[in-house]
Parts: sequence; structure tokens; C-alpha cells
Amino acid sequence: MSDDRTPAERVTLGVSTLVLAAVVGLIAFQLPGQDVPPLPSANVVEIRSVDERFHVVVDVTNDGGQTAANVQVTGELEIAGEVSSGEQTIDFLAGDEHMRLTFVFDDDPEDGDLTVGVSSFTVP
Repeated sequence: MSDDRTPAERVTLGVSTLVLAAVVGLIAFQLPGQDVPPLPSANVVEIRSVDERFHVVVDVTNDGGQTAANVQVTGELEIAGEVSSGEQTIDFLAGDEHMRLTFVFDDDPEDGDLTVGVSSFTVP
């Protein structure tokens, strides 16, 4: 029995097989991470003074495998019993993704108690 395929047919078959194997491999690679629920967290990266105001740069990271939606991040600064606060929302934060936010305060965070964290999120 002889092989009646032309060289072009053999090349096409080989390329098609490689593409199919790559797609199946990518799907198999991503499946284990899908079971890990979203786990967003917020950490202060930098505090800098800009035009007599203070910018607090926050890195928000999703350490889970699933996407987190409507991630609500709050920043609160308490100085001598007075509280200044702000909220920001990230629409979508995919698994292992991070995003930087900036909170702006009138007072220096070094003079008080600064609290930054994720207050809520949804799983789409």
C-alpha cells in the first residue's frame, strides 16, 4: 500500500495537528486554576506628596484563579479622631492580575493611621 498524499497535503496535516495539539494543551493548562476562587487584596506601594496633597498608591492583586468583578477598594486615614476616606471600584480583575490605584488625602498619612483594603467583590 503506497501513500498517495502530496507534499503539500503532508505539510497541511502536520501543521493542523500541531495547532490542534497547542489548543488542547492550552485548555488543559488553564483548567486547574479555574477552581480557585477570586482572592483580591490591596497593599500600599508608595506615598508621595504632590502639590500639598498626599497620593497613596495601592496595588490591588487577585491571587485567585477566577475573575473578581466590582472590586471595591477603600482607603481610610484617621488623624486625631478625624477620618478621611475614599472608595474606588475596579470593574474586572482577572486571576493573577493586578492594578494600581491612587487615593488622594489632604493630610500626611505618616501622621495618622492609614487603612487600605478590599471591602467587597462579586464573582461573575
